[in-house]
Amino acid sequence: MKITYCIATYRRPEKLRNTLLSILQQDDAAVDVVVGDNDPQGSAESVVAALASTKVGYHRNAQNLGMVGNFNSALARATGDYVVMITDDDPVTLDHAQTLRALASCFPGQGAYFCLGQSFTEKPDLARHYRIAVGRAMRPMSLSARQYGARGFVLAFLRGQIPGYMLWSCGMVRRDIAQRVTMPDYGTPYLTDFAYIALAAGDEGVVIQDKIIGWQEIHADNFGRKELAEISTAVNGFRGLMHRRWPGDHEISRASERFLARWVGGHFGFMLRYGDGASIKLATAVQYARLMNQERLHSGVGAFAVSVLPLPVYRALRTAKRSLRG
Repeated sequence: MKITYCIATYRRPEKLRNTLLSILQQDDAAVDVVVGDNDPQGSAESVVAALASTKVGYHRNAQNLGMVGNFNSALARATGDYVVMITDDDPVTLDHAQTLRALASCFPGQGAYFCLGQSFTEKPDLARHYRIAVGRAMRPMSLSARQYGARGFVLAFLRGQIPGYMLWSCGMVRRDIAQRVTMPDYGTPYLTDFAYIALAAGDEGVVIQDKIIGWQEIHADNFGRKELAEISTAVNGFRGLMHRRWPGDHEISRASERFLARWVGGHFGFMLRYGDGASIKLATAVQYARLMNQERLHSGVGAFAVSVLPLPVYRALRTAKRSLRG
């Protein structure tokens, strides 16, 4: 079983190099990589050439296709039995492919296999804003695995019942499914990773293991801090996608609305913490209030409120929630 890693990159050569090395250093012969370079000037080509690996294929887009278009261009070139979608700043652990293969061996016949991811940063100021430790300190893991049917997974995912962070680079999807659903393009990259996970893992079912096999790097250039005007587009795009994929399923529709409300509330709450200056914070709060009313996302107020709590209070609530879960 071959696994193809599809990487989208744009003018971040050092981050691309680190992520490629994390893939190539795995003790797994049956992996290959497709690098989609969204820089028409080919800034990633020298990185790939310097690694001199026959496992890595390189494609430069003639024009910038945008993040979604670049991912889908790379995905179309995948030849593995399973596909991993991964950005240039999300390195994986050395047992990434091995862990996913083991899951497939224990639970054969699934459309997707996932483990979990974790955010990290080496910047103390960003760690404070994101309420995480500096570096790659892993949380405790049970290593238990759970099998979900297609619809059952979608409901659990939208309801926030998956224990941990489902990062799309920490899972593999059967190639025919991945190339059929693709990364959805509704006018903004917001929420497209979650939409892809819902569509791909919700196609024929998924097995999820409580094990961290990849990282999401937090840095100054992450998407999402300057594009708040695109959130309304994302909400309607995600909402429409769920309705078209599961028409007439009122349970999924309700779960989707609550998911959107939580995500929007949490994101604006983070931006309120992250904003520098009273005027920016006020503008962020006003923008959230308008969007909440416009898109009928009132159930997300709790997520917004929790996001703006002082750090000690937030940690106390998180600890209490974990203890209640057992």
